[in-house]
Amino acid sequence: MKTLMLAGALLLASSAAFAQPPAAAPPTMPPNIRMGLGVQGEIAFNRVCSACHTPSGQTGADARAPAQETLRQFPPERIYSALTTGKMQVQGASLSDLERRQVAAW
Repeated sequence: MKTLMLAGALLLASSAAFAQPPAAAPPTMPPNIRMGLGVQGEIAFNRVCSACHTPSGQTGADARAPAQETLRQFPPERIYSALTTGKMQVQGASLSDLERRQVAAW
């Protein structure tokens, strides 16, 4: 009887040692992420950039401007740089620094 009780206690102790804590819930997505979920960046883009940077297949005010889908492949740092000190500096001047960052993240 003692052997059976000892075996049961050991089994219980060993199963507790290997028990896994409950899985954590997956992290929620931040409200301002790349690929279209940053509302403020989209609003600023539509106000300042969308006349030239149109969806693929549409013609904008400047046919040389990359389509929106092409821009989304660029890292945010490259877009921010273009708006701040690069080719799009004149257009970026009408945006605050925060708006330039939001457009780049969008």
